[in-house]
Amino acid sequence: MKIHLFLWFTSTFALQPFIRNIDKPPCILCKHYLPDTNDSFDASSAKCKMFGGKDTHTGTVLYEYAVSARRDEIRCSVEGRYFEGERHLYLKQAEHTVRRAGPLVGLSLFSVFVYLFFTE
Repeated sequence: MKIHLFLWFTSTFALQPFIRNIDKPPCILCKHYLPDTNDSFDASSAKCKMFGGKDTHTGTVLYEYAVSARRDEIRCSVEGRYFEGERHLYLKQAEHTVRRAGPLVGLSLFSVFVYLFFTE
């Protein structure tokens, strides 16, 4: 009897997903995602270009954190209300890597590019 109960329990509940929001789009794939240049591309310090405000003193735009925008039901919410897929995600990640690594790495990557495509 215990084995039958165990089999029924595992067949009924084991296949149910226990991960919340697994079907929701992640911010990292959105075109409004703005990674922090001092941190990794997928860090929680990333910002969202959809939400923010202009500093009236300096004139710079201050964006809100993507994590807080997704938690707020009025803004993007868990559903990803303002999510727009990034068409060139790999280029965005490569640009972030070059900016984070510094100009020497960017210069060396540019040199490799020139060598590969413009030399005979």
